[in-house]
Amino acid sequence: MFFGYSNKIIKLASWLSFMLLLLSSTGFGIVIAQTAEKLPATDENVAAGKQIYRDSCWYCHGKIGDGNGPAADFLDPRPRDFTAGMYKIRTTKTGELPTDEDLFRIISKGIPGTAMPRWELTLSEDERWKVLQYIKTFAVEFADPEYDPYLAVVEIPPRVESSPESILTGREIFEKNKCFECHGLEGKGDGREGLEDGWGFPVRVR
Repeated sequence: MFFGYSNKIIKLASWLSFMLLLLSSTGFGIVIAQTAEKLPATDENVAAGKQIYRDSCWYCHGKIGDGNGPAADFLDPRPRDFTAGMYKIRTTKTGELPTDEDLFRIISKGIPGTAMPRWELTLSEDERWKVLQYIKTFAVEFADPEYDPYLAVVEIPPRVESSPESILTGREIFEKNKCFECHGLEGKGDGREGLEDGWGFPVRVR
């Protein structure tokens, strides 16, 4: 307790102050210039990425990248635990690590509906590549010299235009794969309850 306030309230106030500072530095939607290309994981780049992480990322993702930063308890969904080497949004097969481009895309564009912001509004492309290389140091899987996530990239077929035929085919796939068990018969997210993610946290089905 501090002047009658619980530690949780103090943490919330600190988080709100951090988010206000972050929003004030985004330039209100003005994307900064893109000048750099993909940067390798050199000692110099990783060290620079570590400083960027400490300046911009640790408050949510934690100092050791475990997703338990001071703001984590106030976020839904919780911040990603980088130490587990598990990533949801990627172009690789299930259970595989993401490519550098996958990570760069999320860092740059953020994740709508979550507290993950578009860092392309505040960090240069060069800075985003550097912090990406530092984030990869949290999971030992990335250090395997024989592992190449690019060999696990899924080939994405061309987009199918909407038509009565494609909708019917989609419905058959929806039913065959039992998507309704989680998403509901009408896609309202009212299927199976009590679902959890890989960390045991509740999952809100679309």
